[in-house]
Amino acid sequence: MDIGVATVATSITAELRGAALPTRARLQLDRLRSALTGARTRILGWYVILLAVAIGLSLVAERQVLLHRLSNRVDTQLTVDADALSHQAAGSRSSVTALFDNYLRTHVAAPDEEFLTIVGARPYEASFGGRYRLEQLGGFVSRVAGVADPVRGDLDTPAGPVRYLAVPVVQPGSPPGTFVAAYFTDAVHSEVNSEVSVAAAVSLTMLLLMSIIAWLVAGRVLAPVRLMTETARSIGESDLSRRIPRTTDDEIGRLATTFNSMLDRLQAAFLSQREFVSDAGHELRTPITVIQGHLELLGDDPTERAETMALVRDELDRMSRMVDDLLLLAKAERPGFLRLEPVAVDDLVQELLAKVVPLAPRRWSTRIQGSAVTMADRQRLTQAMMNLVANAVAHTTESDAITLGLDVGRGEYRIWVSDTGSGIPFEDQARIFDRFARGRHERRRSQGAGLGLAIVKAIAEAHRGRVELASSPGDGATFTLALPLQPTIGEGL
Repeated sequence: MDIGVATVATSITAELRGAALPTRARLQLDRLRSALTGARTRILGWYVILLAVAIGLSLVAERQVLLHRLSNRVDTQLTVDADALSHQAAGSRSSVTALFDNYLRTHVAAPDEEFLTIVGARPYEASFGGRYRLEQLGGFVSRVAGVADPVRGDLDTPAGPVRYLAVPVVQPGSPPGTFVAAYFTDAVHSEVNSEVSVAAAVSLTMLLLMSIIAWLVAGRVLAPVRLMTETARSIGESDLSRRIPRTTDDEIGRLATTFNSMLDRLQAAFLSQREFVSDAGHELRTPITVIQGHLELLGDDPTERAETMALVRDELDRMSRMVDDLLLLAKAERPGFLRLEPVAVDDLVQELLAKVVPLAPRRWSTRIQGSAVTMADRQRLTQAMMNLVANAVAHTTESDAITLGLDVGRGEYRIWVSDTGSGIPFEDQARIFDRFARGRHERRRSQGAGLGLAIVKAIAEAHRGRVELASSPGDGATFTLALPLQPTIGEGL
């Protein structure tokens, strides 16, 4: 059914598409085609098919049951007629003909009945309702005459089908006889067909009403899906704010919730991308402007040219570092960013201290509590910690202390960098790990592009961990990498 409807819709569309249809007509045609091939139509089509098949099967079963019941009623009536003759014959010494005469006087056949008596092999008397005389049916009398036991059967006559019962009648001193009670069943079949026709008419009416109700219910059930489609079509880069209201708590409602969650993630991603592009453009524009300005003012003096080229190389190096950081952040979202290997984290902290001491004259120290070997990327962890140390150095003086620490416990290890510098204002702590983010109240321009802490966060999340900050203005800051302990090869086997 779906294929036929789709074919008709496609044919209509192909015929009309050749003409110069106005836009409104094309929209109406598209809506018609969508309605003919949509989920609502398919649901209704299958519903109607299944319901029609069920109704057809029930009508056939009903007709067979009614025919069986009426057939039993006919057999019961024939048995009653034969039993009446048997009661008269019981204890009677009358001849067979006398019994037949007495029975036919007291029992008159109904319009659909016939009583036929046979003495010997010849018809004797009959009582019929004016339909048809069975003795006129060739071969019938000879078939039932002289039967030894009751016989039931069916006949086809010019007046219609007949159900009959033939019983033998034997009286002492008289030739054997046969009593036949017959019933024309076409009236019974007409009654059954009439009842089935009424039931079919009622069923078709109910099918129509139920189809209308099913169409409305399907439209109501699929309304969130249509709204979802309209919302998806209306979404663009400029507007990702539309959401689908959840009206039910079923699969459709959960689908709407999932779709809204996806839109939230897309909106956040697009906003982040827009801000990233804007910030990257702003950060790259400054060194480009500096380079362009100095090159335009470049003179012939060798000393001036040397100073300008040194400045240009410095700005180009800063741009190169920025591009490398951006590429690193992009790789952090892809598989293969980490190269895991067994790492002894307490030894790693000691190695870090040896690397950072030459960076700046500070009061360096370590504080290690516990030890562990875990699966991690040693180079990425070193990179993250070096970024944290560089940040601590940038916000401290020679009189300040910087401490590298390790805490192991509760299924995780925490590597941290703590300093006694100026600290971070509370209003900056929520955004300090964003890309290109710098403190709002910094008095000097940082040498970086504001990507160091964003890289730290990306490395921590790649290890399925997190980065934490504890700081108060004027009271220093502590940055912590909280990472889960990953079993090394062979552990737990």
